[in-house]
Amino acid sequence: MDFGSWPADQWAPISKGSSFQMGTDGQKLVVAYRTDQPQLLQNAATEFPFAFTQGGGLDLMLRSTGESDARTPAVGDVRLFVTKRNGQLLAVLYKQRASAAKNRVTFASPVGEVTFDDVEDVSRFVELSAKGGDYQLSIPLSLLGLNSPGGKAYRGDVGMVLSDGSRARARMYWHNKEDSMTADVPSEARLNPSQWGLFRFP
Repeated sequence: MDFGSWPADQWAPISKGSSFQMGTDGQKLVVAYRTDQPQLLQNAATEFPFAFTQGGGLDLMLRSTGESDARTPAVGDVRLFVTKRNGQLLAVLYKQRASAAKNRVTFASPVGEVTFDDVEDVSRFVELSAKGGDYQLSIPLSLLGLNSPGGKAYRGDVGMVLSDGSRARARMYWHNKEDSMTADVPSEARLNPSQWGLFRFP
């Protein structure tokens, strides 16, 4: 992991002590995080779809269809949550809406529920490196539905979930400062593209 290759003046803040950069090598999307959380990737999820509720991790949300400002989740909106479980990489890809429902999961609580059309363990496709509180992940563009993103703009957000090792305790994002709930699973799961920012790839 060589953070020296990232431009020193282009780190975008997630929180007071954490920031990120994103780019592509033409085949993969690469996201680098600088944080003050060396224990961030601790997760106790027994079932992979619930990883975002049962520990910490790196969070990425993206509208792979482009910069549309549609406020509700649509086909092409994805969430990637990356963490470690029992010392092993765990990466989960969430699609609240999909053209074909394959691995449908409903997240419910006493006050509501939300169903995702597709929730998939994609750990085998993700590469992750970590040193102290610095992290870098990469994932094939095709898995996210991105096609030649160079020069294009996309809605999305980057953040992280903090925990005590067994339960999510805080959610922090670059652009979305509204969704911080960690006490209701459907609220933690729902995609909220109306609160996403805009990425532009060179």
